[in-house]
This record gives sequence, structure tokens and C-alpha cells, in this order.
Amino acid sequence: MNTKTPSSPSDDIILNLRVLAMEKEGVRRKLAVTAAKLAATAQKLAMTAREKEDVRRKLAVTAREKEDVRRKLAVTAA
Repeated sequence: MNTKTPSSPSDDIILNLRVLAMEKEGVRRKLAVTAAKLAATAQKLAMTAREKEDVRRKLAVTAREKEDVRRKLAVTAA
């Protein structure tokens, strides 16, 4: 025998609200994980930018040194 417990419209609303609350919590958790991943990626990008800037500075120093050597060679060759 299949009996169904009678429910009122307010019981249905309460049930729907509970389901929506659980779904909302699931979405909130996924957003929190995504935010954490984005923060980690931002930190990695910032580190890469600093490393890139360090390399650029070293290359600029090397270029100046190379130019100094070229000038000295030009003076010596003249």
C-alpha cells in the first residue's frame, strides 16, 4: 500500500528552501575553492613578474658592459 503523507504548501516551500540552501552552499564552496586557486595563481604571476624584472635589469647591465667594451675596442682599433 502506497500512502502519501499529506503536506501543506508551506511544507513544500520549506522543503524547496532547504534544497536551495544546500545548492547555495555547494556553489559557495566551489567559489571559495576557485577564489583560493585564483589567489595562488596571482601570487605565482607576481613572482614571475619580479623574476622577469630581475632578468631585464641584468640584461640591461650586460648591455651597458658590452657597450663599454665595444667603445674601448673602437678606441684601441683607432
